[in-house]
Amino acid sequence: MKDLLTLLNCDKDTINLILNTAIQMRRIVMSDSKKAPQLIGKTVVGMFEQDCLESNTLDLACKYLSGNYVTSHPTQSWMEVARAFDAMGANLVAVKNQNDSFLDALSKVSNASIVNMGSKLYNPVRVLTILMVLKTKLDGLQNICVGALGNGDVSVMAELDYCLSLYGSNLVWYLPKDDISTPKKGVVLNNLQNVFSGADAILDLGLAPFAQGERYYGSNFGIQKELLDLARVDAPLIGSRNYFEKRGVAEYLNNTVNTEYSCYIAICMALLYIKTKNL
Repeated sequence: MKDLLTLLNCDKDTINLILNTAIQMRRIVMSDSKKAPQLIGKTVVGMFEQDCLESNTLDLACKYLSGNYVTSHPTQSWMEVARAFDAMGANLVAVKNQNDSFLDALSKVSNASIVNMGSKLYNPVRVLTILMVLKTKLDGLQNICVGALGNGDVSVMAELDYCLSLYGSNLVWYLPKDDISTPKKGVVLNNLQNVFSGADAILDLGLAPFAQGERYYGSNFGIQKELLDLARVDAPLIGSRNYFEKRGVAEYLNNTVNTEYSCYIAICMALLYIKTKNL
């Protein structure tokens, strides 16, 4: 498959290929010598509205694999800019744009591979990062239960629910009863304790603008310690460093934020290699 717009059309073998390649790439990230030859002669273009961590990560991923990276913040037609880079010989164009129709249209006319770095409906690179963190922290993806809360980064939920189901695993999401606007994916419960009880990992999606923390976390200050205590012992917390207890906000010992960063760049490196090696 030339492009990666969503994981919903990927089978388990494809996801395993990406994750297993990323595990090898992470060894480069964690090593003292961060220079490998996989992207020699390859050029990657990143298209983003503004400078951001995703763009900087792609730049670093290309450097680690000896490739070339160009970033663009288009002020004119995104389609024309993308097609121009394609005509100039770019091997891969990574795009962060809320317009999923634009990504679909670009995929149909581009010779370069197209990778979705985050759109309104999908965020495959972030979802693959979550899967890699789970695989690293839980020694596999089979038969696990991931509890989720928050209404912020909801673009990951459809793909994450689909991917976990391929491994016989479940995604359980807390949303308050009166939330009728958030698209619901996975098993949705309106009881926080039931979401945390026995969960193998917890995913914090953050809050959408103007959302009240107390509605989604049971506290305005974030996830409560007594809820984390309901999950399995040493359950990893993805998406947040902190929890709230009576004495105030504290850092959760088993948060995975730093691991997420190293896994994110490893996933980027894996995708750059897989998507360009036959071009």
